[in-house]
Amino acid sequence: MIYGSLVDPDGVTILLRDDRLDHNGTSKASEGLYVYDTAYRGSYLHDYILAVDSHFDANAHSGIYIHSIANRFSDIFETAVLYSYQTGASASRNDFSGMAVNAVTLNASYGIDIVKALGATFDDNGGAGLYVRGYGSSSLPVHPTPGFTHDIQLVYAYGNTMARNRDGVVLAAYDYGAVQTSHLGGNVIVNNTNFGVTGYSDGAYQYVYLYNYGNHVHGNAGGNYFFHTANGGTQILH
Repeated sequence: MIYGSLVDPDGVTILLRDDRLDHNGTSKASEGLYVYDTAYRGSYLHDYILAVDSHFDANAHSGIYIHSIANRFSDIFETAVLYSYQTGASASRNDFSGMAVNAVTLNASYGIDIVKALGATFDDNGGAGLYVRGYGSSSLPVHPTPGFTHDIQLVYAYGNTMARNRDGVVLAAYDYGAVQTSHLGGNVIVNNTNFGVTGYSDGAYQYVYLYNYGNHVHGNAGGNYFFHTANGGTQILH
């Protein structure tokens, strides 16, 4: 397990290649890889996590869990990549999600999150194979414009296998400052016990590109697709 609390202005780069971060913990707070980023009071943070041909399997929580918070006029730019190059990459058989990214942007702050899952295996997880959530809101009494707080997420999932999880892929965006755009292509998303692909926009903007992009989505017990909006959320599917 690797813990990283990133506070220096330049951030850090985590590179994993041909590594195994498996069988961590017996509690529900034990991930294979855990990254927590925070920027506060006019701070800036850049973080890049690249895992190539690495495995995050059979952990007591998620295989990969990345959480970021930008608050009070701060900026976070974060990239997370799981890439199967030669020998394969996986985040499977975890008690919660295979790979989970949760970004929170608050109070006149700005966040950009790029999430890439490329050719990996996300099977037999207790939660989602791939879970990405963005939240952008503000509670400051003085705010330049209503949309000044932004959490922008770009998700690219190509050539992955997501089978026998609770959900194959879960994409969620919350509140008016969140804009999430996801591209899914060439994935095999089958035999999950709930939904194959879930999209949820609660007062946010969500764009999902998945139809006619070579995805194989079938045999999911709750339904192959589930898309829902609430509180004036916008959802555009392609």
